[in-house]
This record gives sequence, C-alpha cells and structure tokens, in this order.
Amino acid sequence: MHALPTATIIVLNWNGRSFLEACLDALLDQTHKPDQIILVDNGSTDGSLELVQAHYPAVEIQENGINLGYAKGVNNALRNLSSEVGVLVNPDIVVSRDWLEMLLGAISADKAAGIAGFKLLFPGEEELNQNGVDPRGQKLQYAGGFITHPRAMPHHRSMYARDEGQFNTPAGVDFVNGAALAVRRDTIETSGLLDEGFFMYFEDADWCARARREGFRVLYVPEATAIHDESATAVRDSPSYLRYFHTGRWRYLLKHFNVSEIIEKTLAAEAAWMGKIEGNERQALGWAYRTTLDAFPEIMKTRLTHGAEAITTADQAAIRAGLLDLRQEAMLWAKNPADWQRLEEAGRIESQPFSSTTPLLGPLFARLRDIWAGVSTKYYISGLNEQQNAFNQAFIEELQAIEERLRAFEDKRMKQEADQRDLSWEIKTVQQELNKTYRLIARIESRLDKSAKGND
Repeated sequence: MHALPTATIIVLNWNGRSFLEACLDALLDQTHKPDQIILVDNGSTDGSLELVQAHYPAVEIQENGINLGYAKGVNNALRNLSSEVGVLVNPDIVVSRDWLEMLLGAISADKAAGIAGFKLLFPGEEELNQNGVDPRGQKLQYAGGFITHPRAMPHHRSMYARDEGQFNTPAGVDFVNGAALAVRRDTIETSGLLDEGFFMYFEDADWCARARREGFRVLYVPEATAIHDESATAVRDSPSYLRYFHTGRWRYLLKHFNVSEIIEKTLAAEAAWMGKIEGNERQALGWAYRTTLDAFPEIMKTRLTHGAEAITTADQAAIRAGLLDLRQEAMLWAKNPADWQRLEEAGRIESQPFSSTTPLLGPLFARLRDIWAGVSTKYYISGLNEQQNAFNQAFIEELQAIEERLRAFEDKRMKQEADQRDLSWEIKTVQQELNKTYRLIARIESRLDKSAKGND
C-alpha cells in the first residue's frame, strides 16, 4: 500500500455557522487524520469564529476580515501550504468517515493526478424509508464535470440521478467541484494559485484546465463521498448568482477557448440563446458582458500567463464588438417584431358567448345567449371591448415609441461607454510605458553615479 501524503484541510467560511458543526465534526472524525485543519473566514458576522474558538481548539483560524470571494480567500491559505496535498472543503459539506483516506489513497496511487475531486450527494430526508434504509445522500449531485462548447456551460455528470453505482469508477474529467477538491502542492507550484479574477464560479474549472495544460490529470474519486447542501452557498437563479456565474463563464472561455471558436461559434450561439430568455437572467447577462469588457485587457494578459495561445489585436477587437452587441441585446428585449405581435394579440379582447354541454340546460343557455348577443353585447359589452382594445393598442404603440427612444439613447450611451473604456485602457498602457521609462532612467542614473565615483 502506498504511504498516504500529508494533507491540510482548508475550510473557506462566510457566515456558515449553521453548517460548521456538522462539517468540522466529520473532518475531525476521519479514519485517517489530517495533518492540519484551517478555517479561513471571509469576514463572517454570524458567530462562526466564536463557535470555532469555543468548541474546536484543534482547528486553526485564519481571518481575512472581509469577503474576498472564493479564489482570494483560499489563496491566502494556499500560499503557506506546507503539506503535500491541500484539500478544499466548503462548510456546507459533510464527508464520510473514510473520505480522506480514500481521497489520499487515490492521489497516492496515481502520480499523474494533480487535482482530485470526490462524489457529492444531495441531502435526503431524515426519516428512514419503508425498508428501514436511510435514504440520505442517495441522489447524486456531482461525479466530475465537463465544459461544453461553444458557450462554456458546465455539465455535471449524474446530477439528480439515483446513486446506483453507475459512477463508481475513477475517471479523468475536465474539472472537479471547487466546493470539494484536493490539489497537490507541486501542481500549485507548476500551475499557480487560483485566478483571483474569478469572484465565484468557474475558478475551479479554470484551475483544472491550467493543470491539465501542464500535463496533470484531473481525477474523480468515487470512493471518497460527501453530502453537500448546495443551497447554503448560493441561491440558484438569484440575480447575484446569475451575474457571477455568467461573468465567470465568460472569463473562463476567453482564457481557454480557441479564438476561431469564440468568433465563429460562441458569439452567435450566445445571441441565439439569449433570444430565448428574459427577466433576471437577461439582466444578469448585461451586467456580465459589461464586467467582461471592463476586464478584457487583463483577461487577455492572464490568458497568456496561463499558457493559452495569444489573440491578435484584430481578433480582440472582433470579440469586443461581439460582446458590445450582446450587451445591447441583453439590455433591450423588444427588437424582434414578433415580440410586439405577441403583445398585441395578448391585449386583444373578444366577446365570449355562453355555452353549455348539458342537454337539459342547453336550450336555456342558447336562448340566454341570443338575448345577450342581441342586447348586452351589442349595446354595452362590445363598446367596452372596443374601447379597451383601442386603449391597449395605443398603449402598445406608446411602448414601442419609448422603446425606440430608449434604444437610441442606449446606443449613444454604449458608444460613450466604449470610448471611455478604450481611453482608460490607453491611459493604463501609457502609464505602464512611463513606469518602464522611469525605471530605465533610474538604472542609467545609477550607472552614471557609479561611473562618476569610479573616475574620482
């Protein structure tokens, strides 16, 4: 049997007090004890620190003071990692008793494995089922993941399927979930820390992509299992979740996708998909596109730093233009005439006759219908319907006029925004060049001083 590597468990916490006891109890009750457990706290205000200080003296505490996000928060602990393996765990995870032993055993046996993840299960009901079997954790949440093309949407193998052993074979995958993964120290030394440009979401996929580019394997370990209460860390489909998700998605694909795919497929696929959505997600996309445009030069530099091919100036301009178009579409929904036609149809009111399928009452309703059609509908209801339809039509026409004015204003505003962004990038570039010039002048002055002293 391979000797198990040393391991430090890092629990990143932000107001996760209600989950910490179950999480830490499970981590401290492992068949193979970790060398160190660190709670990294991102400025919690719910009594998390007081709980750990009072009841978990074996757990070291590292306070970040504020919510730095996932990548920055974890990196603060990983920079000082002394163990051979760092294991990242969210506080809403409860691991099985032999989880660490199974995880480290798999890493030790596969020397190519640079990052490893484990099987995550949804929480189940507290009661036993009719057969006396505890159903908790029988529904799979995560068994490794893949990034789909051309829009960089993550695909989790097995999600919501019943765990019947169909994913019990170790496998290489694109990425493993950042809520629960292990990373070798030498992988960090080669591939670098987490990219702090990600606040939440896709930093795990990015890390795994960089590790695979360096020749490491990303391994799914089914023998190591845990229950993950996913709702504790993010409310799916909430505005904040959608903003950070799509911002992370675009940062990932701009860092790792082939430039021809982005220009020829991704932008078109994104536009087609956006035509099918509305509401919170559409607004979140507008926010994400703008955030991506603001960070575009930095993303391009990070792309090179992390080993992907360079993108030419012309192609960068094409991608930025595509993102501007997408943002405009995300902010204004009613460009398609079919949208207005559906609104007009929904606003039209038509009189509905009485009807009955009951034989006995049928003739009576027929007579009442004739009377109604000849009196009420003709002299009262029809008039009201015509008035309401005229009002609805006038209202829709006014909406269209407002929409056109808003679109013209948005076009002007976005052009100004783009000009301002380009100017900001140019200023930063000039500042960088000036700093280089100042450093060069300082070196020349230093040499001249040394030369003058030598001549003395």
